[in-house]
Amino acid sequence: MLRHKHPEADLKLAYPKVMARSIWISIVFLLVLAVMFPSFEMETPARVRRPDVIIVEQIPEIRHPSRPEPKRPSMPIEADADEVPEDVTIELTELDLDRVPVELSPPARQETAPVEEEVLESWKVEQKPSLNRFTMPVYPELARKAGLEGVVFVAFTVGADGSVRQVRAVRGPEIFRKAAIEAVSQFVFEPAVQNDRAVAVKMSMPIRFRLND
Repeated sequence: MLRHKHPEADLKLAYPKVMARSIWISIVFLLVLAVMFPSFEMETPARVRRPDVIIVEQIPEIRHPSRPEPKRPSMPIEADADEVPEDVTIELTELDLDRVPVELSPPARQETAPVEEEVLESWKVEQKPSLNRFTMPVYPELARKAGLEGVVFVAFTVGADGSVRQVRAVRGPEIFRKAAIEAVSQFVFEPAVQNDRAVAVKMSMPIRFRLND
């Protein structure tokens, strides 16, 4: 006995009707949306750009206790003898300066070599340098467009006159190093003081580059 599917239960026979009905429903739905919303615009709030902030942080310095200077050994000093031996004869010698030809040569010029300034560590001095003039680093345009941030650690020497020299970047992103060096080179400090005189010291400082939207 052969079994046949009921026409209403046969999905293959109902497929064309269901497909055509779905397409017409979709077309009618899209036409209704087009009539109700002829145009679609999205409003976006305007972004307010905040100025860039560069934070300069002071590196904490560790003071080491100064070692006491060792005592210098006492050296024996030869004293003049009060007594003169009897076998030594002291004669009077007269010199006629008018008969002695005197030729004086001009003194030779002594070229003095420049004295190298002693540079101390900042933790060894009594009074550390204080920053009098700060120059804001210029944010690199490539880093700004790429949204990059970073910190550059700069080492330098503060001279006895308060000027900055021998500036170099110790570590940090390469894209920020040039801007950090140029800014620190323009700093002006109150020089360090040791034994009531201005001295040169070595220092280091972090320069932070940060973007704030």
